[in-house]
Amino acid sequence: MVQIIPMLPQPSTTLPGCSERPTVIKEAEPLSRRALAILLKFTQRTGYQHPYLQVMVQNYAVLLRELGKEEEDIRRELEALGRRYGVDIAE
Repeated sequence: MVQIIPMLPQPSTTLPGCSERPTVIKEAEPLSRRALAILLKFTQRTGYQHPYLQVMVQNYAVLLRELGKEEEDIRRELEALGRRYGVDIAE
């Protein structure tokens, strides 16, 4: 017999203004940066842009905006990440 377990709301699906949201966003930043680094490394090593690279760049920029970073700081951070892997990812 299959037991059905009700789904509990995940942090990303909770109501806006929930006290968990800032914590979740802060925790997501290093994970997103790492995911972006993996796609950049793929691009560097293969010479082919990973199909999800631009989406990840855009998502990471949105996350940085959510953290309150200024556009110029976001641009500099993305450029620095790209330079590290020899990939132009300017948004």
